[in-house]
Amino acid sequence: MSRYRFDWLAHSVEVDLSTQVLELEVAELESFHTARGRTDLEQLPVNPVGPSLGTISVVPSHIGPRLYAKLSDLPDRWSWVPAQAFAVKARAFDEGLLATVESLGREGRALPPADPETMRLVNALLGKEPPPEGKSFIDGFVQRIRDGRLDTTPSTQATVSDYQLHALAPLLFPERTPDAVRLVVGPQYRTTLESQFRGLSVQEREIRLRKVEGLPAQGHMPRPLRVEPRLSIEPLAEHYRRRAETYRFLRRMLEEYLGADALASVRSALPDGKKDESLLDELVWMEQLFRGAHAIVSEELGVESIPEADLPAVSLTRRWLQTWKQDSDIQTDTRRIVPLGFDPSRGLTRAVAVMGFLNSTLEARFRRVPQIRVFERGSDQLADVEPTILPAQYHSLSPVAEEVYVRTVPDPAAFRELCDTHCAREAILRELSS
Repeated sequence: MSRYRFDWLAHSVEVDLSTQVLELEVAELESFHTARGRTDLEQLPVNPVGPSLGTISVVPSHIGPRLYAKLSDLPDRWSWVPAQAFAVKARAFDEGLLATVESLGREGRALPPADPETMRLVNALLGKEPPPEGKSFIDGFVQRIRDGRLDTTPSTQATVSDYQLHALAPLLFPERTPDAVRLVVGPQYRTTLESQFRGLSVQEREIRLRKVEGLPAQGHMPRPLRVEPRLSIEPLAEHYRRRAETYRFLRRMLEEYLGADALASVRSALPDGKKDESLLDELVWMEQLFRGAHAIVSEELGVESIPEADLPAVSLTRRWLQTWKQDSDIQTDTRRIVPLGFDPSRGLTRAVAVMGFLNSTLEARFRRVPQIRVFERGSDQLADVEPTILPAQYHSLSPVAEEVYVRTVPDPAAFRELCDTHCAREAILRELSS
Protein backbone atom coordinates (compact mmCIF):
# COMPACT_ATOMS: atom_id res chain seq x y z
CA MET A 1 0.00 0.00 0.00
CA SER A 2 1.32 3.47 -0.94
CA ARG A 3 1.69 5.65 2.13
CA TYR A 4 4.18 7.92 3.82
CA ARG A 5 4.83 9.17 7.35
CA PHE A 6 6.28 12.35 8.79
CA ASP A 7 6.70 13.88 12.22
CA TRP A 8 4.67 16.90 13.34
CA LEU A 9 5.24 18.40 16.79
CA ALA A 10 4.89 15.47 19.22
CA HIS A 11 2.95 13.40 16.75
CA SER A 12 3.50 11.04 13.84
CA VAL A 13 1.35 11.56 10.74
CA GLU A 14 0.48 8.82 8.24
CA VAL A 15 -0.99 9.62 4.82
CA ASP A 16 -2.53 6.76 2.82
CA LEU A 17 -1.96 7.64 -0.85
CA SER A 18 -4.07 4.73 -2.10
CA THR A 19 -7.18 6.63 -0.93
CA GLN A 20 -6.42 9.95 -2.65
CA VAL A 21 -7.48 11.38 -6.01
CA LEU A 22 -5.51 14.37 -7.32
CA GLU A 23 -6.43 17.02 -9.86
CA LEU A 24 -3.87 18.98 -11.88
CA GLU A 25 -4.73 22.23 -13.64
CA VAL A 26 -2.92 25.31 -14.91
CA ALA A 27 -2.90 27.96 -12.17
CA GLU A 28 -1.56 30.91 -14.16
CA LEU A 29 -0.13 31.66 -17.59
CA GLU A 30 2.66 34.05 -16.63
CA SER A 31 4.12 35.18 -13.31
CA PHE A 32 6.99 37.42 -12.26
CA HIS A 33 9.61 34.67 -11.99
CA THR A 34 8.85 33.49 -15.55
CA ALA A 35 9.25 37.05 -16.88
CA ARG A 36 12.43 37.87 -15.00
CA GLY A 37 15.43 38.62 -17.22
CA ARG A 38 13.50 39.40 -20.41
CA THR A 39 14.88 42.01 -22.79
CA ASP A 40 11.47 43.10 -24.11
CA LEU A 41 9.88 44.35 -20.88
CA GLU A 42 8.47 47.84 -20.52
CA GLN A 43 9.96 49.98 -17.76
CA LEU A 44 7.22 51.98 -16.03
CA PRO A 45 7.85 54.52 -13.26
CA VAL A 46 6.72 53.43 -9.80
CA ASN A 47 5.38 56.98 -9.32
CA PRO A 48 5.35 59.35 -12.32
CA VAL A 49 5.41 62.29 -9.94
CA GLY A 50 8.48 61.01 -8.09
CA PRO A 51 11.04 59.60 -10.62
CA SER A 52 13.50 58.95 -7.79
CA LEU A 53 11.44 55.91 -6.78
CA GLY A 54 12.67 54.10 -9.91
CA THR A 55 10.83 51.86 -12.36
CA ILE A 56 9.12 48.49 -12.44
CA SER A 57 9.34 45.93 -15.25
CA VAL A 58 6.05 44.81 -16.80
CA VAL A 59 5.20 42.52 -19.70
CA PRO A 60 3.23 44.47 -22.34
CA SER A 61 -0.13 42.94 -23.24
CA HIS A 62 0.93 42.36 -26.86
CA ILE A 63 3.94 40.22 -25.86
CA GLY A 64 3.54 36.51 -25.17
CA PRO A 65 5.11 34.51 -22.35
CA ARG A 66 8.87 34.17 -22.26
CA LEU A 67 10.55 31.10 -23.75
CA TYR A 68 13.53 29.54 -21.98
CA ALA A 69 16.56 28.42 -23.99
CA LYS A 70 17.50 25.56 -21.68
CA LEU A 71 16.19 23.88 -18.57
CA SER A 72 19.14 25.00 -16.45
CA ASP A 73 18.06 28.65 -17.06
CA LEU A 74 14.86 28.16 -15.11
CA PRO A 75 14.46 29.63 -11.62
CA ASP A 76 15.05 27.24 -8.73
CA ARG A 77 11.40 27.19 -7.68
CA TRP A 78 10.97 23.51 -8.39
CA SER A 79 9.26 21.02 -6.13
CA TRP A 80 9.11 18.36 -8.81
CA VAL A 81 11.24 17.49 -11.83
CA PRO A 82 9.34 18.29 -15.07
CA ALA A 83 8.81 15.67 -17.73
CA GLN A 84 10.88 17.77 -20.13
CA ALA A 85 14.01 17.04 -18.08
CA PHE A 86 13.60 13.37 -18.98
CA ALA A 87 12.79 14.26 -22.59
CA VAL A 88 15.91 16.43 -22.99
CA LYS A 89 18.06 13.68 -21.49
CA ALA A 90 16.53 11.14 -23.88
CA ARG A 91 17.02 13.41 -26.89
CA ALA A 92 20.70 13.91 -26.10
CA PHE A 93 21.19 10.16 -25.82
CA ASP A 94 19.30 9.49 -29.05
CA GLU A 95 21.44 12.00 -30.96
CA GLY A 96 24.61 10.42 -29.60
CA LEU A 97 23.33 7.00 -30.59
CA LEU A 98 22.71 8.13 -34.18
CA ALA A 99 26.20 9.66 -34.38
CA THR A 100 27.67 6.41 -33.06
CA VAL A 101 25.87 4.26 -35.64
CA GLU A 102 26.96 6.64 -38.41
CA SER A 103 30.58 6.47 -37.24
CA LEU A 104 30.56 2.66 -37.34
CA GLY A 105 29.79 2.81 -41.05
CA ARG A 106 32.33 5.57 -41.80
CA GLU A 107 35.20 3.96 -39.90
CA GLY A 108 34.85 0.62 -41.70
CA ARG A 109 35.52 -1.20 -38.45
CA ALA A 110 35.58 -4.95 -38.23
CA LEU A 111 32.30 -4.79 -36.35
CA PRO A 112 29.14 -5.83 -38.08
CA PRO A 113 27.25 -4.36 -39.81
CA ALA A 114 29.00 -3.31 -43.01
CA ASP A 115 28.01 -0.09 -44.79
CA PRO A 116 24.75 -1.38 -46.38
CA GLU A 117 23.82 -2.95 -43.06
CA THR A 118 24.60 0.32 -41.27
CA MET A 119 22.15 2.09 -43.57
CA ARG A 120 19.59 -0.61 -42.85
CA LEU A 121 20.18 -0.21 -39.13
CA VAL A 122 19.76 3.57 -39.29
CA ASN A 123 16.54 3.16 -41.27
CA ALA A 124 15.28 0.76 -38.61
CA LEU A 125 16.27 3.21 -35.89
CA LEU A 126 14.77 6.31 -37.45
CA GLY A 127 12.20 5.32 -40.05
CA LYS A 128 12.04 6.72 -43.58
CA GLU A 129 8.66 8.47 -43.80
CA PRO A 130 9.03 11.84 -45.57
CA PRO A 131 7.35 14.90 -44.06
CA PRO A 132 3.95 15.67 -45.65
CA GLU A 133 3.77 18.57 -48.08
CA GLY A 134 2.11 21.77 -46.99
CA LYS A 135 1.33 20.90 -43.37
CA SER A 136 2.89 19.79 -40.11
CA PHE A 137 3.47 16.06 -40.01
CA ILE A 138 1.67 15.77 -36.64
CA ASP A 139 -1.54 17.59 -37.62
CA GLY A 140 -3.40 14.36 -38.32
CA PHE A 141 -1.89 12.44 -35.43
CA VAL A 142 -3.44 14.37 -32.58
CA GLN A 143 -7.14 13.79 -33.31
CA ARG A 144 -6.68 10.27 -34.70
CA ILE A 145 -4.73 9.13 -31.64
CA ARG A 146 -7.13 10.85 -29.27
CA ASP A 147 -10.29 9.33 -30.77
CA GLY A 148 -8.75 5.88 -31.19
CA ARG A 149 -8.64 5.73 -34.99
CA LEU A 150 -4.84 5.48 -34.84
CA ASP A 151 -3.58 2.71 -32.56
CA THR A 152 0.05 3.42 -31.75
CA THR A 153 0.76 -0.01 -30.24
CA PRO A 154 4.00 -1.19 -31.95
CA SER A 155 3.71 -4.22 -34.21
CA THR A 156 6.29 -6.99 -34.60
CA GLN A 157 7.79 -5.00 -37.52
CA ALA A 158 7.93 -1.73 -35.55
CA THR A 159 10.89 0.64 -35.64
CA VAL A 160 12.12 2.79 -32.77
CA SER A 161 10.13 5.74 -34.14
CA ASP A 162 6.96 3.65 -33.67
CA TYR A 163 7.88 3.08 -30.03
CA GLN A 164 8.63 6.78 -29.59
CA LEU A 165 5.20 7.74 -30.91
CA HIS A 166 3.59 5.13 -28.64
CA ALA A 167 5.41 6.64 -25.64
CA LEU A 168 4.12 10.14 -26.48
CA ALA A 169 0.52 9.04 -27.12
CA PRO A 170 -0.59 9.05 -23.41
CA LEU A 171 -0.05 12.82 -23.39
CA LEU A 172 -3.14 13.06 -25.63
CA PHE A 173 -5.46 10.88 -23.53
CA PRO A 174 -4.39 11.11 -19.86
CA GLU A 175 -7.91 10.05 -18.84
CA ARG A 176 -7.34 6.59 -20.39
CA THR A 177 -4.04 5.76 -18.67
CA PRO A 178 -3.81 3.37 -15.67
CA ASP A 179 -2.94 6.23 -13.29
CA ALA A 180 -6.15 8.09 -14.21
CA VAL A 181 -7.86 6.42 -11.23
CA ARG A 182 -5.72 8.67 -9.00
CA LEU A 183 -5.14 11.71 -11.24
CA VAL A 184 -7.69 14.04 -12.87
CA VAL A 185 -6.25 16.31 -15.56
CA GLY A 186 -7.91 19.72 -15.93
CA PRO A 187 -8.72 21.12 -19.40
CA GLN A 188 -5.92 23.71 -19.43
CA TYR A 189 -3.29 21.20 -18.29
CA ARG A 190 -4.65 18.85 -20.96
CA THR A 191 -3.86 21.59 -23.49
CA THR A 192 -0.35 21.85 -22.01
CA LEU A 193 0.14 18.09 -22.44
CA GLU A 194 -0.95 18.33 -26.07
CA SER A 195 1.66 21.08 -26.53
CA GLN A 196 4.25 18.72 -25.05
CA PHE A 197 3.17 16.04 -27.53
CA ARG A 198 3.48 18.40 -30.48
CA GLY A 199 6.82 19.82 -29.40
CA LEU A 200 8.37 16.45 -28.63
CA SER A 201 7.04 14.97 -31.89
CA VAL A 202 8.70 17.74 -33.90
CA GLN A 203 12.01 17.37 -32.04
CA GLU A 204 12.15 13.60 -32.47
CA ARG A 205 11.17 14.03 -36.10
CA GLU A 206 14.02 16.52 -36.54
CA ILE A 207 16.53 13.77 -35.67
CA ARG A 208 14.98 11.56 -38.35
CA LEU A 209 15.22 14.33 -40.97
CA ARG A 210 19.01 14.46 -40.81
CA LYS A 211 21.02 12.83 -43.54
CA VAL A 212 22.83 9.61 -42.77
CA GLU A 213 26.21 9.57 -43.91
CA GLY A 214 9.30 15.68 7.69
CA LEU A 215 7.79 19.33 8.91
CA PRO A 216 9.87 20.98 11.75
CA ALA A 217 8.28 23.28 14.35
CA GLN A 218 9.65 26.84 14.32
CA GLY A 219 9.24 29.71 16.79
CA HIS A 220 7.05 29.55 19.85
CA MET A 221 3.63 29.24 18.19
CA PRO A 222 2.32 25.72 17.49
CA ARG A 223 2.50 25.02 13.77
CA PRO A 224 -0.76 23.70 12.26
CA LEU A 225 -0.72 20.31 10.55
CA ARG A 226 -0.72 20.94 6.82
CA VAL A 227 -1.15 18.20 4.22
CA GLU A 228 -0.79 18.87 0.51
CA PRO A 229 -0.05 16.75 -2.58
CA ARG A 230 3.50 15.40 -2.70
CA LEU A 231 4.94 14.86 -6.18
CA SER A 232 8.64 14.68 -7.03
CA ILE A 233 8.17 14.11 -10.80
CA GLU A 234 5.57 15.42 -13.24
CA PRO A 235 3.03 12.58 -13.00
CA LEU A 236 3.01 11.06 -16.50
CA ALA A 237 3.50 7.45 -15.42
CA GLU A 238 2.35 5.69 -18.59
CA HIS A 239 4.53 7.96 -20.75
CA TYR A 240 7.60 7.03 -18.68
CA ARG A 241 6.75 3.31 -18.81
CA ARG A 242 6.49 3.37 -22.59
CA ARG A 243 9.77 5.30 -22.85
CA ALA A 244 11.44 2.55 -20.83
CA GLU A 245 9.99 -0.06 -23.20
CA THR A 246 11.36 1.94 -26.15
CA TYR A 247 14.91 1.68 -24.80
CA ARG A 248 14.45 -2.00 -24.01
CA PHE A 249 13.34 -2.60 -27.60
CA LEU A 250 16.24 -0.51 -28.90
CA ARG A 251 18.78 -2.48 -26.84
CA ARG A 252 17.46 -5.80 -28.15
CA MET A 253 17.44 -4.55 -31.73
CA LEU A 254 21.04 -3.33 -31.52
CA GLU A 255 22.12 -6.60 -29.96
CA GLU A 256 20.59 -8.36 -32.97
CA TYR A 257 22.34 -6.09 -35.50
CA LEU A 258 25.69 -5.57 -33.78
CA GLY A 259 25.96 -8.58 -31.53
CA ALA A 260 25.94 -8.47 -27.73
CA ASP A 261 29.75 -8.43 -27.44
CA ALA A 262 30.13 -5.58 -29.94
CA LEU A 263 27.41 -3.53 -28.26
CA ALA A 264 29.25 -3.93 -24.95
CA SER A 265 32.46 -2.57 -26.52
CA VAL A 266 31.10 0.36 -28.58
CA ARG A 267 31.35 3.84 -27.02
CA SER A 268 28.96 6.69 -27.91
CA ALA A 269 30.40 9.30 -30.25
CA LEU A 270 30.57 12.83 -28.88
CA PRO A 271 31.77 16.09 -30.48
CA ASP A 272 34.81 16.06 -28.17
CA GLY A 273 35.52 12.34 -28.13
CA LYS A 274 33.79 9.23 -26.86
CA LYS A 275 32.04 8.39 -23.61
CA ASP A 276 33.62 6.13 -21.02
CA GLU A 277 30.53 3.93 -20.68
CA SER A 278 29.67 1.35 -23.31
CA LEU A 279 26.60 1.83 -25.49
CA LEU A 280 25.08 -1.20 -23.78
CA ASP A 281 25.54 0.36 -20.33
CA GLU A 282 24.00 3.62 -21.54
CA LEU A 283 20.97 1.85 -23.01
CA VAL A 284 20.42 -0.01 -19.74
CA TRP A 285 20.81 3.26 -17.80
CA MET A 286 18.23 5.06 -19.94
CA GLU A 287 15.76 2.20 -19.60
CA GLN A 288 16.22 2.16 -15.82
CA LEU A 289 15.87 5.96 -15.59
CA PHE A 290 12.40 5.85 -17.14
CA ARG A 291 11.40 2.62 -15.40
CA GLY A 292 12.27 4.23 -12.08
CA ALA A 293 10.30 7.37 -12.98
CA HIS A 294 7.23 5.24 -13.73
CA ALA A 295 7.50 3.41 -10.41
CA ILE A 296 8.01 6.63 -8.40
CA VAL A 297 5.01 8.37 -9.98
CA SER A 298 2.80 5.29 -9.53
CA GLU A 299 3.63 5.23 -5.84
CA GLU A 300 3.18 8.98 -5.33
CA LEU A 301 -0.23 8.89 -6.99
CA GLY A 302 -1.23 5.92 -4.86
CA VAL A 303 -1.71 3.56 -7.83
CA GLU A 304 0.68 0.93 -6.47
CA SER A 305 3.68 0.54 -4.21
CA ILE A 306 7.12 0.21 -5.78
CA PRO A 307 7.66 -3.45 -6.79
CA GLU A 308 10.81 -5.01 -5.36
CA ALA A 309 12.09 -5.70 -8.89
CA ASP A 310 12.01 -1.94 -9.63
CA LEU A 311 13.94 -0.84 -6.53
CA PRO A 312 17.33 -0.63 -8.35
CA ALA A 313 15.76 1.50 -11.11
CA VAL A 314 14.08 3.74 -8.53
CA SER A 315 17.38 4.21 -6.71
CA LEU A 316 19.10 5.20 -9.99
CA THR A 317 16.32 7.65 -10.89
CA ARG A 318 16.29 9.28 -7.45
CA ARG A 319 20.05 9.83 -7.60
CA TRP A 320 19.63 11.60 -10.94
CA LEU A 321 16.72 13.68 -9.62
CA GLN A 322 18.95 15.10 -6.89
CA THR A 323 21.32 16.74 -9.40
CA TRP A 324 19.36 16.82 -12.67
CA LYS A 325 20.00 20.52 -13.33
CA GLN A 326 23.76 19.91 -13.23
CA ASP A 327 23.52 17.26 -15.97
CA SER A 328 25.46 18.53 -19.02
CA ASP A 329 22.61 17.46 -21.31
CA ILE A 330 20.13 19.56 -19.32
CA GLN A 331 22.46 22.58 -19.59
CA THR A 332 22.46 22.39 -23.40
CA ASP A 333 20.74 25.10 -25.45
CA THR A 334 18.06 23.16 -27.35
CA ARG A 335 16.98 25.95 -29.70
CA ARG A 336 17.52 25.28 -33.38
CA ILE A 337 15.98 25.79 -36.81
CA VAL A 338 15.91 22.83 -39.19
CA PRO A 339 15.18 23.19 -42.94
CA LEU A 340 12.65 20.68 -44.30
CA GLY A 341 12.89 21.61 -47.96
CA PHE A 342 12.53 24.38 -50.53
CA ASP A 343 9.01 25.28 -51.74
CA PRO A 344 9.35 26.43 -55.40
CA SER A 345 5.79 27.82 -55.51
CA ARG A 346 6.56 30.24 -52.68
CA GLY A 347 10.25 30.71 -53.30
CA LEU A 348 10.77 30.04 -49.58
CA THR A 349 12.33 27.34 -47.44
CA ARG A 350 10.06 25.38 -45.12
CA ALA A 351 11.68 24.89 -41.70
CA VAL A 352 10.94 23.84 -38.14
CA ALA A 353 11.90 26.42 -35.50
CA VAL A 354 12.46 25.01 -32.01
CA MET A 355 12.28 28.22 -29.99
CA GLY A 356 12.64 27.06 -26.39
CA PHE A 357 10.45 26.01 -23.48
CA LEU A 358 7.19 27.57 -22.31
CA ASN A 359 6.63 27.41 -18.55
CA SER A 360 3.16 26.89 -17.05
CA THR A 361 2.38 26.98 -13.33
CA LEU A 362 0.21 24.04 -12.27
CA GLU A 363 -1.86 23.56 -9.14
CA ALA A 364 -2.28 20.09 -7.66
CA ARG A 365 -5.24 19.72 -5.36
CA PHE A 366 -7.08 16.83 -3.74
CA ARG A 367 -10.27 15.81 -5.52
CA ARG A 368 -10.51 13.19 -2.79
CA VAL A 369 -8.50 13.81 0.38
CA PRO A 370 -6.40 10.80 1.40
CA GLN A 371 -6.95 9.06 4.71
CA ILE A 372 -4.80 10.88 7.30
CA ARG A 373 -4.10 9.41 10.73
CA VAL A 374 -2.24 11.24 13.49
CA PHE A 375 -0.61 9.19 16.25
CA GLU A 376 0.97 10.11 19.53
CA ARG A 377 4.64 9.72 18.67
CA GLY A 378 6.03 6.35 19.71
CA SER A 379 2.58 4.77 20.16
CA ASP A 380 -0.43 3.50 18.23
CA GLN A 381 -2.79 5.89 20.02
CA LEU A 382 -4.67 8.18 17.65
CA ALA A 383 -4.61 11.92 18.36
CA ASP A 384 -7.61 14.21 17.81
CA VAL A 385 -6.07 16.60 15.28
CA GLU A 386 -7.79 18.17 12.27
CA PRO A 387 -5.29 18.73 9.44
CA THR A 388 -5.38 21.72 7.09
CA ILE A 389 -5.67 20.56 3.46
CA LEU A 390 -3.80 22.74 0.97
CA PRO A 391 -3.01 22.67 -2.77
CA ALA A 392 0.56 22.57 -4.08
CA GLN A 393 2.07 24.38 -7.04
CA TYR A 394 4.40 22.88 -9.63
CA HIS A 395 5.67 23.80 -13.08
CA SER A 396 5.20 22.11 -16.44
CA LEU A 397 7.28 22.86 -19.53
CA SER A 398 6.32 22.53 -23.17
CA PRO A 399 8.84 22.70 -26.02
CA VAL A 400 7.68 25.30 -28.53
CA ALA A 401 8.32 24.21 -32.11
CA GLU A 402 6.59 25.65 -35.19
CA GLU A 403 6.86 25.22 -38.94
CA VAL A 404 7.68 28.47 -40.70
CA TYR A 405 8.59 29.62 -44.24
CA VAL A 406 11.80 31.64 -44.40
CA ARG A 407 13.80 33.34 -47.14
CA THR A 408 17.10 32.37 -45.55
CA VAL A 409 17.71 29.78 -42.85
CA PRO A 410 19.74 31.53 -40.12
CA ASP A 411 22.78 29.77 -38.73
CA PRO A 412 22.44 28.39 -35.15
CA ALA A 413 24.16 31.35 -33.48
CA ALA A 414 22.06 33.91 -35.38
CA PHE A 415 18.83 32.02 -34.62
CA ARG A 416 19.58 31.87 -30.89
CA GLU A 417 20.45 35.58 -30.86
CA LEU A 418 17.11 36.30 -32.57
CA CYS A 419 15.31 34.24 -29.90
CA ASP A 420 17.17 36.06 -27.10
CA THR A 421 16.17 39.41 -28.57
CA HIS A 422 12.48 38.69 -29.12
CA CYS A 423 11.86 36.17 -26.27
CA ALA A 424 8.26 35.23 -27.17
CA ARG A 425 6.89 32.82 -29.78
CA GLU A 426 4.87 35.28 -31.87
CA ALA A 427 7.67 37.84 -32.01
CA ILE A 428 10.23 35.19 -33.07
CA LEU A 429 7.96 33.85 -35.82
CA ARG A 430 7.26 37.36 -37.14
CA GLU A 431 10.98 38.08 -37.35
CA LEU A 432 11.71 34.77 -39.10
CA SER A 433 8.94 35.33 -41.65
CA SER A 434 9.84 38.95 -42.42
